[in-house]
Amino acid sequence: MRDLSRTVRWVESANKSMFNYFGVKAVLYIVENQYKEFEPGLFEQRRRSFPLETIFFDSFPEMYEKLLMYVRQKLIFKKSEFRLVINFKDFSKKKQFTT
Repeated sequence: MRDLSRTVRWVESANKSMFNYFGVKAVLYIVENQYKEFEPGLFEQRRRSFPLETIFFDSFPEMYEKLLMYVRQKLIFKKSEFRLVINFKDFSKKKQFTT
């Protein structure tokens, strides 16, 4: 939990010091790929992702504990594979309002 929290804070620090200046925001996601064999040799893939940001860490710490327990359980039983992904998206400080 501590290592994941540090990584998320590092990405957000990089946003403030570097990326936001260029109109880009980096968000760290945990991505689960789950494969289910429904016929011999034929698999169905299911992908889920969850953004990791400090606002969630600070507001819902118990949610992250449950997330890590879920990941640990899936890895032990080899039911899923997990990846950490950095997604870069457009970031503008100007707010656009529509009426």
